[in-house]
Amino acid sequence: MIESFILTLREGTEAALIIGILAAYLGKVGRKDLYRYLYIGTIAAVIASIFMALIFGELYKVSGEAFEGIAAITAVVVLTYMIFWMSGHSREIKSELHEKVENIISSKRVLGIAGLAFISVFREGVETVLFLGGTLAASSLNSVITGLLFGLATTAVFAGLMLKGMYMLDLRKFFKYTGFILIVFAAGLTGQAARALQTAGVLPGTIAAWDTSYILSENTVLGSLLGALFGYSSQPSVLQVIFYLTYLALILYLSIDFTGNIREKDYADPFNPLKSRHWFYGFVRSRHVPNILLVLTGAFFAFLLVVGYFGIGIGPFQEGYLKLGQFYLKEAENNLWNFVIWIIWLPLVSVSTVFLGRFWCGNLCPLRGIADAARCISDKLNGKASSAPYIRAGWVLPVSFVVITLIVKSYPVQSVARLGAYLFISIFLLAVAVSFLFRKGTWCRYLCPIGGWLARIARLSILGIRPKVATCSNCSTKDCLTGKAGKCPMFLSPNQLDSNRYCLECWNCVKNCPRDGMHVGLRAPGAELLKPYSPNIWESVFIAGLIGMYMAFVRWEIVLPDMPFPFFALGSIALAASLYLIVCAAITALSGVKYREVITNFGYIFLPIEFGTAIIAMGDDSLEFFNILVPVSIILLGTTFIWSMIVAASITKNHAEGKKAILAFVPIAFALTGILLIWLSWFASGNVIDLT
Repeated sequence: MIESFILTLREGTEAALIIGILAAYLGKVGRKDLYRYLYIGTIAAVIASIFMALIFGELYKVSGEAFEGIAAITAVVVLTYMIFWMSGHSREIKSELHEKVENIISSKRVLGIAGLAFISVFREGVETVLFLGGTLAASSLNSVITGLLFGLATTAVFAGLMLKGMYMLDLRKFFKYTGFILIVFAAGLTGQAARALQTAGVLPGTIAAWDTSYILSENTVLGSLLGALFGYSSQPSVLQVIFYLTYLALILYLSIDFTGNIREKDYADPFNPLKSRHWFYGFVRSRHVPNILLVLTGAFFAFLLVVGYFGIGIGPFQEGYLKLGQFYLKEAENNLWNFVIWIIWLPLVSVSTVFLGRFWCGNLCPLRGIADAARCISDKLNGKASSAPYIRAGWVLPVSFVVITLIVKSYPVQSVARLGAYLFISIFLLAVAVSFLFRKGTWCRYLCPIGGWLARIARLSILGIRPKVATCSNCSTKDCLTGKAGKCPMFLSPNQLDSNRYCLECWNCVKNCPRDGMHVGLRAPGAELLKPYSPNIWESVFIAGLIGMYMAFVRWEIVLPDMPFPFFALGSIALAASLYLIVCAAITALSGVKYREVITNFGYIFLPIEFGTAIIAMGDDSLEFFNILVPVSIILLGTTFIWSMIVAASITKNHAEGKKAILAFVPIAFALTGILLIWLSWFASGNVIDLT
């Protein structure tokens, strides 16, 4: 009842306001004789709205849950659009209506007054019918009708009092606060739409997110009230929760400027620097960092390689309390190498990159230490070298990641310790060879397969290094490049750094700068994707293609088990990349943004959800070992889907304007939702909750 009351009150007030403006203007210009047309249009709109409600009711009876879900989604879209439209155009309504009435009077088309009144009131009626129809899924017909009647009665009282000058309603605050309440209602309606479509068998994700019925059931007075106000459900489905949170997150992002306290102009992108005396600077400026860390991890990896290569059975992984996952199934050898590399190291490095950037690459990776040592020896033997032009292409680093991934998934590298050791020894030898032939840093920048994975994920990281624009723009000595700590190992210009993609966080530039121009700081997760900063067309297409590869990891043995896995995976990459190009073409057609611009920038929208699906597909050994595959998969899919939707809203706003930005958002939203639904059908579906 509450939601129908507030909606009817708001929509009725909007309609009364418009009719009041029209009547006042007609009286002002001495055309009260046209009032009858105003009344005719208003009455006709009310009758048409009632007729539409009756048709809607019949469709509900015939079509069932599928129609209910579609109608609820339509109601959410229309209502959200009108709330934002009203917030941006409320001051212009009066002048626009006056102009329309003046044009009608001057052209002597008096029936136009009736038409204007009809359109204005019927629009509010349509919104009311759509929204109230959606609320029937969670409320009884009697409560909806009761709220409707109370809303209309209250609107009539407000309108009468304002007409007689006895009460002045602050319309700006009224629309602001009722708009906020309706957005919360709409979020609940979004979840109800998902539930209705799941009941109809259209959508997956039917596993229950939680069950609080023993604490607070919807059948209680409080539960019913929370259901009406916030869309509360004691046993919501996973998809219901994801859609609910996605809607609220998008509205919150679009409504609030989160960059107000973030000094973008000072640091080239949204960035909050740590204060100059922060303890972390003592760590990064230490002469022992990262050298001592590289030595320690190098020694530990050497030990692991010996254990793996010689098959030394260290660790009770096939007996006792560690007999879990692959070890329980006897698919992995009883070896410390298998446990540390595939269960601990790979997932930990991947997830930590979201928080710390490429901290592993710059401070812990033994490959970097070996590559640098090999280059130093080569410099003494052969002199300085340069990087080869043919390995500078943007596609080389991503391809190296694909190659190593296909090898890992095509052979029992993750279960046979010696094969895993062979693989890592081969990578070490390749790094040494490349470092002997080309200048320092070539391996890490252009060829390292692990770097090919972490370089993309680092764009999402919270931690980063950025130059202070005012300080660095006036610097002529470029100490960040010439200081004692050494040049940037990735050939970057630190004074122009605006992306975490290639930054290893080795801290050389921070150590070198005597003017405190290079700062370590925190960012909103994925802040550099919001425009995005430093986009690369190869990387953009590659991100979309990789989602196809991860799908191949999960479904190969089910879909085409007789096809060699590398062919299936490469075909999946090509298919996903092709679908991305088609989506880009649709965005260009709808928004007018240049096709190349769309391809180069919009692929980064998929980066968060690519990260989530990668952890599920590539970290399956770890997730199964800890018996958390399903819950972690659901959390990753939900979180990264919401994240990608927010990035989509930001990128479309930065590359298109007004309605064109909305049109550009639609194909991307459908693509992201499709990816989410596919993965949920694999990991979060089943007859777990009663959808009836």
